[in-house]
Amino acid sequence: MAEFRVKGLVAATFTPFDANGDVALSKIEEHIQYLKDVDVKHVFVNGATGEGMSLTLEERKAIAAEWVKANNGRLDTIIMHVGCANLRDTQTLAKHAAEVGVDAIAAIPPLFFRPTTVDHLVDYMRCVGEAAPTLPLYLYHVPPFTCVELNMADFLRKARDAVPSLRGLKFSSQDLPVVSECVQTEDSKGHRYNVLFGCDQQLLSALVLGVDGAVGSTYNFMAGVYQRMIEAMDRGDMDAAREDQYRSQRACKLLVNHATQGGGTVSCLKQMMSFAGLDVGPPRCPMRALGTDDVATYRQELDDIGFFEWYRK
Repeated sequence: MAEFRVKGLVAATFTPFDANGDVALSKIEEHIQYLKDVDVKHVFVNGATGEGMSLTLEERKAIAAEWVKANNGRLDTIIMHVGCANLRDTQTLAKHAAEVGVDAIAAIPPLFFRPTTVDHLVDYMRCVGEAAPTLPLYLYHVPPFTCVELNMADFLRKARDAVPSLRGLKFSSQDLPVVSECVQTEDSKGHRYNVLFGCDQQLLSALVLGVDGAVGSTYNFMAGVYQRMIEAMDRGDMDAAREDQYRSQRACKLLVNHATQGGGTVSCLKQMMSFAGLDVGPPRCPMRALGTDDVATYRQELDDIGFFEWYRK
């Protein structure tokens, strides 16, 4: 397990719904093929982008099983988010993920009765890991949703012996000094933890600090922007790398603007996925799909910044 390490882009996938609001499992195969075609090799399923907290346990189990079945080896890695509002449901999903054959699991901490110290969080993740001890485990650190603002480097150091299956973090916070500390932190066997950054509009900064890769929503529909950025950084062309990060930021700014005007972030993300060629249906209530006029305005604004000229590689 210590050798398990994910590098590069990890698409935080959508849950497809039909017009009645039911999960459309048949769409998952299309999503896999889409990602394969744009050379994205890893996925993070049932997270925030996948509306995991708006799904029932049975829906999340069905989605997990379908991703493994439909993938059939086409993508390299399926990380299944199993976090719930309570430990028992989280453990249930962790066990199920192991049974159906995902590659790794991730979990947010509880949302209501939250861990208030690093020790509390370590103990919680130990319980999650024990439910599926053969699977690499990631903490999904997303303080804007969980309000758990604990220092992740401290967590990694305290968890190194207590949570043997812990492989790293999905770090969805803009606290870059802590990111830097996390990428330098080693587990009990001397391996650096696998840190995957979760803020798409800051990816270049995190890569410079040494993260292995990133989990993000926009890697579904504009992976080409980030792939060019990473390649430019690798060859030392930071001007080109920055230009693609700026493109990402312009697209993300439009997304946030429309999300705050109504519908929610996932609604706008799903609409961008549709613009890019894959219909994943509407979001689940309380989010709502964008209206016809909003969609037209959104598309025009994306066209104005050149999105349709550079979103693909």
